[in-house]
Amino acid sequence: MKLFKILTSVIFFLLFSGAVKSQEFIYTGIEGRLTDAQTSEIQKAETNIQKAEKTIDEAEVIEAKYEALEKSNKEKKRKKFDSKTYEAKKLRIDAEKKYQKAYEGIIAVYSDVITQSDFYYADDQKKASALNEEAVGLLKDAEDKMKEYNKITGDEKELKNIRAKNLDGAISKSRALKEEALQKQFSALELILNQEVKKRADEEDRLAWENAVEANTIESFEEYIETFSKGKFVSQARDKIAKLKADAENSVSQNASNSQNTGLTFKVQIAASKRKLSNAKLLKYYSDVSKIESVYVGKYHKYRVGSFSSYKDALNFKNSLLSRVPDAFIVVFDKEGKQIEVTEDMKR
Repeated sequence: MKLFKILTSVIFFLLFSGAVKSQEFIYTGIEGRLTDAQTSEIQKAETNIQKAEKTIDEAEVIEAKYEALEKSNKEKKRKKFDSKTYEAKKLRIDAEKKYQKAYEGIIAVYSDVITQSDFYYADDQKKASALNEEAVGLLKDAEDKMKEYNKITGDEKELKNIRAKNLDGAISKSRALKEEALQKQFSALELILNQEVKKRADEEDRLAWENAVEANTIESFEEYIETFSKGKFVSQARDKIAKLKADAENSVSQNASNSQNTGLTFKVQIAASKRKLSNAKLLKYYSDVSKIESVYVGKYHKYRVGSFSSYKDALNFKNSLLSRVPDAFIVVFDKEGKQIEVTEDMKR
């Protein structure tokens, strides 16, 4: 019997020392949602728990007198222990009734909170409702575990005949079911408290997506994916990137063909260095290294992208790179491939 109390006390402490305040049954963060009447109901439950513990202490005093009989290897002496400690068994049954009443009060309070709370997400409301229903069912199962013993609390003869070991087992199972029921409700309460957090996260996700769409660049969509790797619009962002890359390639190809007719070729210079840049460094400037043209002129390695027949097309392409290469600029070549100065007429 003593071992049973120790084990249940440890379980009880672990259960309520985490999400629940010490010596209380109020789930942290939910206090503001409780009415005065609900808070009072939980305080009554605490009082019932304290009364139950005192009742168990009284039972232990009786059992201690016959401890030697309980530890005996002889069946006859163990039966004598069961007979002599009938009052202790009555006390333990009464204590469990107090525990049951306490849990019924707490679970009724949290059931009201769960059913009356507002949810932003229908799936969360469905989960919370299901968890609450499971909790109510488990509490009923806990009561059923003690049903046969609750009937005989006033019958001395029946109390003498029942085995203390069997009673302990029933109490242990009943208590475990009650604690499981409360844990189910704690999970439901956590869903309620997380509604605001999830809503803010969704709003941030949506705003970042809108900003990426407004910029409509490969870099803006890549940044969205990097920041919100599990965001709601990741798949759409990847589709946008693929389309923009395809459009850019088509534009480069088309303008390369057109440049043969105008005699001028416009390109966008993205970098220049006295030392040759590695592919890893070039990736910082442009996502497809194979499309970067490298030339060595005037002791500098110069890196350019694109081939356009008009300054306007080259400008549009340069602007799409600004988030990654803010100092990119346009260069122009005549039909002989000689770099010449960009004029105002070209810009027009």
